[in-house]
Amino acid sequence: MQEVADEAGLSVGAIYRYFGSKEALIEALAAWGREQKGQALKELRAGEGAEGLGRMVEEILTLLADPEAEAAVRLDVRLWGESLGQPALAGVMSGGLDALLKPIATYLRRERKGGRLRADVDPEGVARTVVGLIAGIELQKAVDPDFELSRVVRTIRMLIASLDA
Repeated sequence: MQEVADEAGLSVGAIYRYFGSKEALIEALAAWGREQKGQALKELRAGEGAEGLGRMVEEILTLLADPEAEAAVRLDVRLWGESLGQPALAGVMSGGLDALLKPIATYLRRERKGGRLRADVDPEGVARTVVGLIAGIELQKAVDPDFELSRVVRTIRMLIASLDA
């Protein structure tokens, strides 16, 4: 908790004033992250094919550019590391992944069925790849002060465009 407090610029006591336990804090952070990313997922509209997916990814990544999100991004990266040795935390973090994976895969299946994506697109594989890219970019942003988000967004949009029918 001391590391979390240091990262947030607060005292441990101040954190416990708002959250009764470390687990409650982690649940709240996970819920916040899902809510932020969930807003972008709501923008996935039928009939937009790869363009819709590209826009959604850009919207999620744009959240990372917000200076106020920097501490949350760094904490998220830290929580991923801690989840390796804590099954309960791993479950919380995995739930956050599922909250992204399922709607993306559903969107891709629908778009492939509608002929807007290539027939060989694997919805689950693409969803996992996209979520992996988002997580990897989050990590890079957390550790590299010179990270250029705009370059990465352009590249991801180009890669996603290759899914169009």
